[in-house]
Amino acid sequence: MSDKVHHDGDRLIVEAAGAIIVRNGGIIRAEAGAVIDMPEQVEFFAGTTFTLSPRERWVRTTSSSPVSIVVPPYSAVPFPPGTVRTVLQGGTGQVTFVGGDGVTVNSPETLSIAKRYATAMVVATETRDVWDLIGYLEAA
Repeated sequence: MSDKVHHDGDRLIVEAAGAIIVRNGGIIRAEAGAVIDMPEQVEFFAGTTFTLSPRERWVRTTSSSPVSIVVPPYSAVPFPPGTVRTVLQGGTGQVTFVGGDGVTVNSPETLSIAKRYATAMVVATETRDVWDLIGYLEAA
């Protein structure tokens, strides 16, 4: 980090205006005083359950074994309506979403991501324990 930017947990704090070069070659331009959330990659394995952690807004799996991700009931994890969790299947292990006790996951296809490098999102609806699954899903 430079004098212009410092790291505070999952955030970058910009002290002076300028550009930040991101590892993959991207550039973030920010004004002085800006706070930039930098979520880390979170690894999920079979039976992993979503939590309220902002680090889980974007998840990339890398497993060669199947990965099941549990969408928990509101009573266990009180997600507000509109909460989104995006998952990219980075490994060869197929990702399947599983509704926890009393949870309904609506999907036009199956509850599984179609193939490696495909992405899907689950979105909490206005109704507790009802989520919508959208993305590149395996055909029913």
